[in-house]
Amino acid sequence: MRFRGLQLGVVLLALVGSQPTAWASSDAGSCPWGVLRCPLQGLPFLDVDNDTNDNLLRLVSAGKHFTLPVYAFPLDASTVRNAHFGYHYDEPESPVGDPVAPQDAALAALKNQLAALGIPGQTLNVPGPGELDTRFVSNSISSTVSFITALQAESSLAPEQRKALAQIRLALLAEGGAVDGDDHVDSAAWPPDSAAGAFYRYLSAARAFYYGNYSVALNTFSQLAENPQKWVAQAASYMLIRTKLNMSAQYAEDEYDMFDARNVNQGMVREARELAQSYLATWPDGEYRDSAVGLLRRIAWYLQDWSVLGPQYESALAHATDAASLKALVAETDSKFLSRDLYGYGYNNDFVSDARMPLLTFIQSLRLLREYERTDSSGPKITADSLKTLQLLFNQAGEQPWGDYLHTAWLYWQQQDYPAVLAAVTPQAQVSDDDLPGFSQQVLYGYAQVALKQWPQALAHWKGLLEHTQNGERKAFLEAQVAATEVEQQKVGDIFAAGSPVTNLRYRSLVLKTLASRELLRQQVSSGMNDDERTIALHTLLMRDLMAQDYSAWLADISLQNHIAHPAGGEDFSDVSLAQFSWDGKGAETGYYCQPLQATVQALAKSPAGSHNLNCLGEFIRTAGAQINTWPESGGNAGLDTAVEHQKPVTQPDRMALYRLVINNPNSEPEDKSFALYRAVMCYAPSGSNDCGGLDVSKAQRRQWFNQLHRDYPGNIWAKQLRYYW
Repeated sequence: MRFRGLQLGVVLLALVGSQPTAWASSDAGSCPWGVLRCPLQGLPFLDVDNDTNDNLLRLVSAGKHFTLPVYAFPLDASTVRNAHFGYHYDEPESPVGDPVAPQDAALAALKNQLAALGIPGQTLNVPGPGELDTRFVSNSISSTVSFITALQAESSLAPEQRKALAQIRLALLAEGGAVDGDDHVDSAAWPPDSAAGAFYRYLSAARAFYYGNYSVALNTFSQLAENPQKWVAQAASYMLIRTKLNMSAQYAEDEYDMFDARNVNQGMVREARELAQSYLATWPDGEYRDSAVGLLRRIAWYLQDWSVLGPQYESALAHATDAASLKALVAETDSKFLSRDLYGYGYNNDFVSDARMPLLTFIQSLRLLREYERTDSSGPKITADSLKTLQLLFNQAGEQPWGDYLHTAWLYWQQQDYPAVLAAVTPQAQVSDDDLPGFSQQVLYGYAQVALKQWPQALAHWKGLLEHTQNGERKAFLEAQVAATEVEQQKVGDIFAAGSPVTNLRYRSLVLKTLASRELLRQQVSSGMNDDERTIALHTLLMRDLMAQDYSAWLADISLQNHIAHPAGGEDFSDVSLAQFSWDGKGAETGYYCQPLQATVQALAKSPAGSHNLNCLGEFIRTAGAQINTWPESGGNAGLDTAVEHQKPVTQPDRMALYRLVINNPNSEPEDKSFALYRAVMCYAPSGSNDCGGLDVSKAQRRQWFNQLHRDYPGNIWAKQLRYYW
C-alpha cells in the first residue's frame, strides 16, 4: 500500500488460458506480492499495524487451512540470526508460490504433445517465468498447451494441418512479448469454412491482439464467437472481453503517464461487461470461467462501482481454492477496494461496513484502529456505538470471534484502556494454529499486562503460550515477548538461565551485545548454549573490557577462547570474528608506529595513561572497525528492539575519550599529542558528524584543537595533513 499510480501496461492484461485470479488486476509496492523474496512481513496475529494484505491473507488462510507464505521460522533457531519478521531481502528466494514448478509441468506437457505430433521438442524457444507481462502474459506455455489440446481433440483436422497449426502457435510463443503484426503464413492455405481455418483465424486474431491491433482482433474474434468449432468459439468469446477492455484503457493515462482507471472509456467497459456476462451465461463451467469472473471485478473497478466490487471480492475470497491464487486475490482486493484511497482511486473511500461483506468489514475495521486513522480528524472512526453495530453484523454472519476481537482491539488501541482489555479476555495458554482471532486476543492480553507493567504476570502469560506452540512463526514471536519482558524488568540474566525458553540466537545475541554485564558475558563464554553464542559473548566481552579501559581484564579474558572448540566464523559471523583481536598494528596511520594489539594492551595494563598506546588502541578501533555491531540482530524482533532501546545501550567504542586523555596529559610526547589532536579533529571529517563515538564535541572545540596543533607543532606531519576542521 505504497504507490499511488500503476504502470499503464500492467493493467492492460488480456489472457488466453491464463490463471485468472492472479491477473484480474495488478499490484505494486515496496515488496510486491508475488515476488519470491517477499514472504508476509507482519506479526503473526491480527495487528492493526500489519499490512492489510497481511491480515486478510492470514485470516482467510486460517479458515481454509492454507499454508501461509511466511518466512520459514525454524523451531530450533539456536544457531541462526537471520530468523526475523519484516523484509528478508538477503535471503534465498522462497519456494512459496514459486511459478517455476507449474511452468515446468506445462513445459513437460508441451513436449509430450509435440512428440505426439512429430515436432522436435529440443528446438523449443519459450519465455521463462516472469518474462511476460501486460497483454503478453497469455502468450505462454500453458496457453499453448491448451491450444494444442484443442487441436488434438478436433477429429476433422488432417495430421499435417494439426502439425502446421501447432508450429504456428509455437512461433507465436517464441516471440514472447515482442509479437509483430505479420502472420508469416499464407492464409489461402486455410479454408475459412473449416475447423482448420477457424483455428488459423483464431491465431491470426491473437497475433493482432498481441501486436496491439485491437480493431482487427475484435472483428475476427466477433466472427469466430459463432463458429461451430466449440473451442475456438469459446476462446474467441473470452478474448472479446479482453480486447474490449484493452481498447477501453488505451488512453487512460494521467498527467504522469500512469494508468488511471478513472480515465477509461466507460462505454467500452460496459460493452465488455455485457460480453463477460454473455460468456458466463453461455459457458457457466467454461475453461475461462474464473478469469471472466475476475474480469467482472476489473470492470467494476474501472467503473468505480464499489457497491458491486466489494461483494465480488467477498465472494471470490470465500471461494478461493489454493494458497497461490488467494495471495494474488488478496493483493487485488486491497489495492482495488480496501485501500483504494492510498492507491489513488476513490479518494473518498467511505467503505466502513456492509452486511454483505463481513470479512472485508472486519479487515477494514482493523485498519481504522491504526494511529494515523484514529488521529486523522477527517476519516471515519470506530465509536462505541458503531462497534456494537459491527459486533452485531459479525454475529449475524456467524463470526462472533471477529466481533470479540474487534472489541478487544478497540479497547487496546483506541481507548488504551488496558484494565478493560484484561477484563474482556480470558487468558488461555493453548490456542489452535487456525484460531487467529483467538491467538490475537491472547496477544493483546499480554500486551495490556506489559502496558500496565505487570511484568511477572506478562512473563507467565507469554511463557504459557510459548510452551504450547509448535508453530515456528508464533514461537519466534513469543520468544521475543519473553525476552522483551525480561529486559523491561531488568532481569537480563534470566534470558540465559538454565531452562530459559528463549533459545533464539538472534534475540540472545542482541541482548548479549547491548545489555549483558561483563560477568554475564564471561558466564556465557564458558556456558553458552553453543559455540556460536560463546563466540558472540567473548567478542562482546573483549570489546567491553577495552571500552571500560580495563586492560588487565582484557588480558585475562582473551584466554577464554579455550572454552570455544569451534569459534563462529565466516560471513554470517564476521561481526564477531575473534581474529579481529589479532591486529598486528600494521594498519595504523602511515607515519605512526604501533605494536600489535596484545602488546599494546599489555603496555596499557602497566601504564593506563601511556599516550602512545592509547593512540594505538584508537588506531585498532579505527582501522579494524572494532565495535559491538548490532546490525546483524537489529530489526524485526517483535518488540525486543524497543525494549532494548529503553535501556539506552552503548555499543560504539569512544575513541574521542582516548584522544582527550592524550591531549589533556601534560606528559604526552609531542608526536603523541600532535597525533591525538589530528585524529580528534578528523573524527568529524568530512561530514561534520562524529565518527568516533562518545559525546559530541563542539565546533569551537574542534577549531581550538586545530589551532593548537598548528601553533604548538608547526611543520609537524599531522599539522601538514590537517588543513581543515569540520
